[in-house]
Amino acid sequence: MSKKKRMVVALAAMTLAGIGLVPNTAVYAESNRSLSTAGRFGTDVDDFIGVSTWSGVLGGEQPKSFFAYTRLGQGTLNGNLELGIATRLGEALYLGAFYNGWFQADKAETVGVKGEKITLYEETRSGKPLTLEALVGIGGMGIKLGYNDTLKIENSGAGNNTYNGSIKPYVGIGFDSGTFSELRFTLNFNRDESVAGGGVSGRALKALGEDPYDQESPNFDDFGSYIEPQLYIDLNLGLGGLELENDLALRLYTNGATDADGKAWSAVKGLAITWDYAAKTAIMDEKFYLSDTVTPSYTLTGAALNDTVGWKVKFSLPITIGLDTDKLSALSGTSTTKSAEISTFMFGLAPTLATGVFWKPFPLIDVHAGVEINVFDWDAKALSTKTPPDNKKVEGNDSTFTGPVMTLGLGTTLSLGPLGLDIVLLKGARPTIDGTIYEAISGGLNTSFVLSAKF
Repeated sequence: MSKKKRMVVALAAMTLAGIGLVPNTAVYAESNRSLSTAGRFGTDVDDFIGVSTWSGVLGGEQPKSFFAYTRLGQGTLNGNLELGIATRLGEALYLGAFYNGWFQADKAETVGVKGEKITLYEETRSGKPLTLEALVGIGGMGIKLGYNDTLKIENSGAGNNTYNGSIKPYVGIGFDSGTFSELRFTLNFNRDESVAGGGVSGRALKALGEDPYDQESPNFDDFGSYIEPQLYIDLNLGLGGLELENDLALRLYTNGATDADGKAWSAVKGLAITWDYAAKTAIMDEKFYLSDTVTPSYTLTGAALNDTVGWKVKFSLPITIGLDTDKLSALSGTSTTKSAEISTFMFGLAPTLATGVFWKPFPLIDVHAGVEINVFDWDAKALSTKTPPDNKKVEGNDSTFTGPVMTLGLGTTLSLGPLGLDIVLLKGARPTIDGTIYEAISGGLNTSFVLSAKF
């Protein structure tokens, strides 16, 4: 069989095998070896769509021209497909693509009342995760375009839609050598709603002395809808395994008070939490949110014994700082009747220790395992408020602390020439440190298979 025919047969077989057999194990491309070793060891599945890792998949001393993989798992009838492919066009150009999504149609739920079927609600958008990625590699540089969609829209049957989830287009660039590993820009369109009395709207209404559970306005929007530009940078600092990541996010809230014809009338810009376009009354929130997470990490790699035994340990220390402010105004026409201010400074620490090991008892088989420990998660907040009627400044603080949490993993990989079978036998259900291994296994058994081919 020719190389071209083998490529087509392998891709077709993986596509047919993947539909309907895949649990939503990984929204983005990740091998079972990585899943079971806390990300310390991987395969071509982890590298083929990475902006700084793609060059080693089809290159090397014995270059190949085609790579593909799919995942098979527990969700036999769920209608999910996870598929990745990559190819080289000559010596200069590398192309990669990744898809993870569902093929199950949305259905309206119905309930019988006196022999009649009445629509309870209709899912006009399911919210099942969808991820699309495309990578172009030239020389040592990779450029990736991606799209992630978890937006869910439910229609109550009375013309009212409920929104949850987000849509995230993103673009990334990286290099396979040097300090600069990845620069990624994401635009997060978030539509997460909250129950009445909670979230953005609830906090604002309470600060103004309003009852968030008793809103008679024809336009009461109790959601945290925002657009969030995110900038992520990953730097490989060398020095034996030192890495630095930075994730910066700024939220832009947009929902103005409008007339019946949709024209904005409020002089105050920002998030309109509730408004009545007939009476021209509104509660507005000039909201600002900024957060930045800096994560230094160090990886220690153990010497492999004739490529039969190896281990890696990574210690990470994510440090998050942020500022969340609300300038609230109750408006009547163009006049402000009362106002309030809420300011929250945020600080968080969440150190993590991840260990992975592998053992190759036979040339075609290796066994791998891993443990990830979230040592603790500490979130501290400094609060400052000014509320009616006197608007005096009141300060306070709050903090939460959670103890150690552990994740276990176990798997095996079988290499059969151009084919590979990567199995995760266990992905722990994040038991606490004082839990038992039995609890981890009984709560976290999650077997899946990754089938890959390279020609």
